[in-house]
Amino acid sequence: MIKLREIVMIHELNNQGLGISEIVRRSGLDHKIVRKHLRCGLQSARYGPRQPRPRLLDLFERYLRERIAVWPGMSERRLWREIAELGYAGGYTAVTNFLCEARLPVRTAFERRFETPPGKQAQVDFSQILRGSVLLSGNTARLPRTYSHLSRSTSNLRALVNSRKRSTAIAAG
Repeated sequence: MIKLREIVMIHELNNQGLGISEIVRRSGLDHKIVRKHLRCGLQSARYGPRQPRPRLLDLFERYLRERIAVWPGMSERRLWREIAELGYAGGYTAVTNFLCEARLPVRTAFERRFETPPGKQAQVDFSQILRGSVLLSGNTARLPRTYSHLSRSTSNLRALVNSRKRSTAIAAG
């Protein structure tokens, strides 16, 4: 790309009376560039946004939108195979990029926290006691134990139980 100082130099040499061929020899630029900048003046070239090129996927966009409207969870790989069978010759990445934009954003479920009134709900944890428990034969054993904590309460309950069933934990409490 030609810089502004080169454009100024072209106009300076032209004002001195030199022709296009001599300006080309001295500047080292192409004669079409010299002619263009003498015709345009001191403005540098302005480039606007390019027109979008037709894509291979354009012919299949309507089909893809219909398919994801009917079945939103359909995989990109399957949709790509379907349009390939219909004549699509493009790549998989073009399909996935289009589907990312075309699919509606998935709303995640809002997690609602709740509090129960005091004394209505409890947390129960199971553990095993190894230390201090000796059977008559002299062997140590693991005894199941529950630990329950009532919501918003300072009372805790510890009890030895013989199984880890919910009914046993409720009966111990």
